[in-house]
Amino acid sequence: MSDDARSVLADRYRSVDRDRGARLILAEAGTEAVSVGVRERFTIAFAIFLGASTMQVGVLAAVSHLLLAVSQLSSTRLIRVLGGRKRMLVAGSLMSAVPFLLLAMIPLVPSAARVWTLVVLGSLALTLTYLAFPAWGSLVADLVPLGRRGRFIGLRSSILTGVGLTVGLGGAFLLDGLGQKVMWGFVSVFLVAVIARLFSAVILSRVVDPRPELIIDVGDSPWKQMTHLGKTKLGRYNGLNLAFHTSVGISAPFMAVYLLRELDISYSWFVGLGVVSSLTAMGANVLWGRLVDFKGTGLVLAISATLVALHPLVFLGSGQVWYLFLAFGIMGVTGAGWGIASHSFVLENSDEEERPAAVGTFNAMASAGMFMGALIGSSIAVHVPTLFSSQLQTLFLLSAALRFVTVAALMPGVIGTAGLTGLANSLLKSGAAGTTVLRHRFASVVHAILHV
Repeated sequence: MSDDARSVLADRYRSVDRDRGARLILAEAGTEAVSVGVRERFTIAFAIFLGASTMQVGVLAAVSHLLLAVSQLSSTRLIRVLGGRKRMLVAGSLMSAVPFLLLAMIPLVPSAARVWTLVVLGSLALTLTYLAFPAWGSLVADLVPLGRRGRFIGLRSSILTGVGLTVGLGGAFLLDGLGQKVMWGFVSVFLVAVIARLFSAVILSRVVDPRPELIIDVGDSPWKQMTHLGKTKLGRYNGLNLAFHTSVGISAPFMAVYLLRELDISYSWFVGLGVVSSLTAMGANVLWGRLVDFKGTGLVLAISATLVALHPLVFLGSGQVWYLFLAFGIMGVTGAGWGIASHSFVLENSDEEERPAAVGTFNAMASAGMFMGALIGSSIAVHVPTLFSSQLQTLFLLSAALRFVTVAALMPGVIGTAGLTGLANSLLKSGAAGTTVLRHRFASVVHAILHV
């Protein structure tokens, strides 16, 4: 890159519009967190309240991620149709308000059709909420320079989790306090999500696209991309992404079933577990973000993927509330690293024109994996042997084993053998340096005690 080009690039990142746009993107995280929190914490809970079976919960997860995968692959084409990234963001926020509004009207639906109506509307709520994410990722890459991007995503993730846990707690207390009228509590939280999506549209309409003239490359067709998974770094990463999320999807949708139905915990305790996970994630987001910026995305990606593979194993332990709170706190810390590194890796390894398509493909592969995993999980959940106290615990063990195999087999192809060697050396050097510092401090303390 020439000196003139570097100067232009630096000027673009120093512009007032860029600073204001980045601040607005952070502000919008608060309103987005409301709708995301409602979708994540109350959709499956509402399905269980309506009497959904384990199979129906699995179908809800499967259909949600199937539609999300399809939408992410077509999202870049919609950016061109709508006339730019900013319009895509605003349109996505407005469209996603509709399924939340319809979810609030489920009490008007005949009882026999309520669960399947929720499956359709809950799937659309997830799909439309993230429809504009490829445009968002591309725009953020233009608003925030590479050296600050990890911390920016970490800060935004903290805002998302902080607001989300507030929404979750408020909604849980509302549901538990309504007693026999809990149906209207669900109606209320879905209406709050509608208002939040409208506020998101207003905030995003004020973001200035620093490069409205950018021509978006829609990328290859999904089938062609599948044939090239092993030929590029991003292709190998998407292969890892697909396989890893398939193993995650086998157990993830049934965590709520295990907690609410088999352990019979209250809505408040159920959301409280998410709150603890969110609080620890908020504290860890900043640390993971700094590690991404200063040590590289590959390091965080490899470490966090390995740790996330451990998540299902925590459900093989005690069902006591104190243990679950401890487990969810640990999962919040480890999951935060995966969330930051997985998206940062795509932004770092894609060209500007192809970035929206790259982000869309990444999300599509993750959703396709969750779809396949949820189908597998819902199909075998009632047929697996009871190795522990529940068949679902057997499902959790299977999911963990598949995650470990996926990371061990495919991660070297993503970050390379040299990357793994560098990762190991970095950890060894950091450990050695830390040991040296502790040894010197211990010696200083002993010296001071002996000479008092």
